[in-house]
Amino acid sequence: MCPFAQRTWIALEMGSVPYNMVEVSLYGAGGKPDWFWKLNPKGEVPVIQTLDGSVVADSEQTLDYIADNFAKDMRGMSQEDMRLITTWRTCINNKLKPIGKRVVCGSERLDSLHKVLQELEELVVTPCVVGHQFTVADASAIPFFQRLEKEYELLKDYPRLSKWYKHTSSLEGVKSTFRSSWWWWW
Repeated sequence: MCPFAQRTWIALEMGSVPYNMVEVSLYGAGGKPDWFWKLNPKGEVPVIQTLDGSVVADSEQTLDYIADNFAKDMRGMSQEDMRLITTWRTCINNKLKPIGKRVVCGSERLDSLHKVLQELEELVVTPCVVGHQFTVADASAIPFFQRLEKEYELLKDYPRLSKWYKHTSSLEGVKSTFRSSWWWWW
């Protein structure tokens, strides 16, 4: 399971949204099936096909679609929540993902990742990103933290992030998406 598809799966589970999941091979013999390429010519996962037949691709857009149409509380309850959610998601997507990828590939030192984790440490409220409400911010980040924690065990140096990850990763809708085999983030 790649982290982008896992984000969407977490949001579906945590939002109690009924769905039918079809997994496609990311790589390997035969590649992605033709029907998938018709849904998303870019070939990226995840893809949500709505009841009216429209397609939502890109993991962040799928999170927004789920929150807007099925789980409005995943958007946050106040303007302050919404600002924090936006800031958190921006940091995850524009800093943690690319720096994390470079660290895993060996082209960047772990120090760079610690700077991003410190920034996130200062943002997180706990037990979820904005407090007691699980939001799209949590769904957006969990797959990457799952991989970082399993590979590097970095969260011990960040008490709030550690508390956040321990809480969110113990939620049944999140735990159900954890697999023993997973892809990094590319």
